[in-house]
Amino acid sequence: MKKAWGGLVELSHQPSKLLLLFAGGTLVTLSYLLALAASVEAFGGGISFVKIGVAYLAASTVASAAPTPGGLGAAEAAYAAGLGLAGMDEGAALSAVFLFRFCTFWLPILPGWLAYGWLRRHGEGVMKGPRCFAPVHLWMQLSLLPTTPAARGNSAVSSWCFHGHVMVLVRS
Repeated sequence: MKKAWGGLVELSHQPSKLLLLFAGGTLVTLSYLLALAASVEAFGGGISFVKIGVAYLAASTVASAAPTPGGLGAAEAAYAAGLGLAGMDEGAALSAVFLFRFCTFWLPILPGWLAYGWLRRHGEGVMKGPRCFAPVHLWMQLSLLPTTPAARGNSAVSSWCFHGHVMVLVRS
């Protein structure tokens, strides 16, 4: 906890990076919301974007409390229930949720695994510049991510988990 607090204090002295962090988080959330809205529309829709947004935010909160990677199981149930409560047919809501989760959770695993392997082989030397910031979405269980010093191979690389993604920060 002390290390996390120290990182936040350091980040507070760099407003541009703080803005980048929150803008990135907002962009990711809006992207997921748009993906859910597109999935809902693919199965007949019939509910407003605001209702989809409320269902998404509420379900994401429930899913984040689940003890499974990525809220697996709890997320699907919460998204489907939220869309059903918003007025969508239950069968169509479940189909939309499965399409949404396939596109945003399962499909990105392969490129994430390939990116993870590439980073493990090439390390930090690939990213050049005095202060390089490279967001890498690895879409895997947190236990597989390179967060230990042995996995990183270099203490200059630190992994930050934010909104379920890994941000690899390379410091000079």
